[in-house]
Amino acid sequence: MSYSEVYHASYEDISEKIGKQSIIKPIDASSSRSTFKITSSDDFENIKQKISRNYRYIIEEYIGGELYSVDAFIANGKMYILSYAREVAMIELSDKQKFSQNFLQKHGEEIQKHFNFILPLAYNLDFSKLSKIELELLEKLRKKLEEIQYT
Repeated sequence: MSYSEVYHASYEDISEKIGKQSIIKPIDASSSRSTFKITSSDDFENIKQKISRNYRYIIEEYIGGELYSVDAFIANGKMYILSYAREVAMIELSDKQKFSQNFLQKHGEEIQKHFNFILPLAYNLDFSKLSKIELELLEKLRKKLEEIQYT
């Protein structure tokens, strides 16, 4: 969508097509610059004032939940796990009011201005925290990569 199309869109149209909660983000910007979570008509009207004419945008369904990542490599048919991490978005911390008043007084304006939606903070987890289903998925992946002779 062009800037003009977003600017003239309504929350009602978006929520009807995509859902009550959505994400708007540029398709031609780096990282998560100018990315916002839309949760209401007031939200959307406020966001319109913050988006840039320099970008084209996509609006997509907001998918909640927790994001985990595994970094692994395969050598000689064996999979080696390098890290297992949970990635936390700034919006999640903000939504759950995880920031102290002191922190918000110091940094709140900068966070709102520069870290609009996704600033992934990753922290490593103990490999023993991998669930059975995650281990099964990794094993299926290892087997599939072995089948195609991935090295």
